[in-house]
Amino acid sequence: MGKRLLHTIPSFLCIVSLLSFLLPTLHALPLSTNSRWIVDSNTGQRVKLSCINWSSHLELMVAEGLTKQPADVISKKIKDMGFNCVRLTYPIYLPTNETLASMTVRQSYLNNGLSKCLVADLQANNPSIVELPLIDAIQAVVASLAKNKVMVILDNHVSKPQWCCSMTDGNGFFGDKYFDPEVHAKRSRGNTQSQPKCISNSFRAKLRLRFNLPEEKAGISEFHRKASFRDSLMNNAGFLLEQGYPVYVGEWGLPLSGTSKDDRKFFNCFLALAVEHDLDWALWTLTGSYNLRQGIIGDNEVFGLLTWNWTDVRNTTFLEKISVIQSPHRGPDPTYRHTHKIIFHPSTGQCIVKDPVKGIKLGSCFESDHWIYTPELTIGIKDSFHCLKAKGLNRRARLATDCVGGGTKWLPITASKLHLATRLDDYSVACLDVDSNNTLITTACKCLSIDDNVCDPGSQWFKIADANANAVTTN
Repeated sequence: MGKRLLHTIPSFLCIVSLLSFLLPTLHALPLSTNSRWIVDSNTGQRVKLSCINWSSHLELMVAEGLTKQPADVISKKIKDMGFNCVRLTYPIYLPTNETLASMTVRQSYLNNGLSKCLVADLQANNPSIVELPLIDAIQAVVASLAKNKVMVILDNHVSKPQWCCSMTDGNGFFGDKYFDPEVHAKRSRGNTQSQPKCISNSFRAKLRLRFNLPEEKAGISEFHRKASFRDSLMNNAGFLLEQGYPVYVGEWGLPLSGTSKDDRKFFNCFLALAVEHDLDWALWTLTGSYNLRQGIIGDNEVFGLLTWNWTDVRNTTFLEKISVIQSPHRGPDPTYRHTHKIIFHPSTGQCIVKDPVKGIKLGSCFESDHWIYTPELTIGIKDSFHCLKAKGLNRRARLATDCVGGGTKWLPITASKLHLATRLDDYSVACLDVDSNNTLITTACKCLSIDDNVCDPGSQWFKIADANANAVTTN
């Protein structure tokens, strides 16, 4: 992945990867595209890529975690956590340098200064891999994922095996020290085309072109400022959706041991964007710890979904929140019909649903009522007379049948377009909010200034997004 981020800046990340979806590796599924959607070629059903990164591009050139758990245990855990796909990173030197490719896993560990104890741990957990050539070891990991019905995107992360990335590591794109386009074009697919679950290749963690251009013009889509995040992503990559091309976010993530206010803002903003556009994506990262990273043995990965010993989920609340974007909400016509709206609250990962006692509450987005957002700016339940209504400041939001007058017209405001505001009968303005008991209320709008870096708007952020009645998970 990218450089280790400094503590002095927000530590979230988002990188849009380049994928080749129509490679020969697709013949066993097969997948294709229908406008911006990735679909099953046989049924036309949407196949949403809900992926997680698994690193094998560092100096050892072996998938991380194999000294801690058997490959099949890790693969099954990936599936059980709701992911249907792995972005498996590797260095281009692995399939192109015969000396490296033929080196055994044991030799790689010992040559890089790791102890025989670590080799013994690998032997205990994955005895069949220890004496394999490196190129066959990555094949074994792909086979394990396939056995557990997890699709694989082979990601040529770097050329020379090492931690990525910096502007001076020589692992960028054209003109960089370790990038040979002819070699890359010839061998970037590696030796995994026979694996039935390898669906595509992606290349380069970040396209670090050596020109005097702003980073976003140089092919890098990494963002460290919440205010510009949405516009930057849509201007640099998201516009392709409107032109009928798939967009896949190859890396996004944040520290999971404890999140800062800026990280929470990014997380909420990304979830809202991912729900709005029903994006395909890959989380950074599965890796709980690295056998060897930048000279450190057993280095902890704060972005890792798994704990240091690869046994448990580091942050179960985070995993619960991202479940809303692991399954598809939309898809291509005519497979998906009956479009409606959901009202998503990123901070909780839930949606507004009808409740027989409270009127409305937060609940599972996949059990959401079918909402509509009318040209008159009312928010109502489809095929009913009920609409969302504000009764006053610091009062519970309600469903009402009187859908005219104050408190019934809702407008997304601010640069984020995530505050839902309404004008009350007394002409004051209120925003939809969630209190400490997860009750839906209306309060004075907060955090409206783009320059306010102290206020946290999360409780007042909502996204009205399109959904389809029969959108279902396709693995």
